[in-house]
Amino acid sequence: MLVGLLVDKFWAPAIGALFLTPPAIGCLILMTQPSLATATVAAAMVGMAAGAELDLLALLTSRYFGLIHFARIFSYLSAVISIGGGTGPMLFSWIREVTGSYHASFAMVAALFVLGGSILITLGRYPEFPENQATAE
Repeated sequence: MLVGLLVDKFWAPAIGALFLTPPAIGCLILMTQPSLATATVAAAMVGMAAGAELDLLALLTSRYFGLIHFARIFSYLSAVISIGGGTGPMLFSWIREVTGSYHASFAMVAALFVLGGSILITLGRYPEFPENQATAE
């Protein structure tokens, strides 16, 4: 709900980047030997991105691609997220099996969070679409 409130008032890519930074820090914390309390806070930081991703994806898809093909584009992007959500844990497990720890996995994911936030900032202004684009092709 917080992300929705913020993107209504501010530029959505900046809010997305803001919500992708704490998860990167959370991953770095999880690479250490955190206490239960610290690990819980780190997991909550990572969960922030999970809670914000589909809301931001829907908004950014509509703002940058318009509404005519929204359903098609959003479904493709949602499918990619679903595939990542299904294969990610398997990759974490495989990397753990090969290296003996989760350090490499958490380091890669932290870097990807930072990269994702950086890419969001490069999106620029929302394009303007003709008013009739929402209803007709």
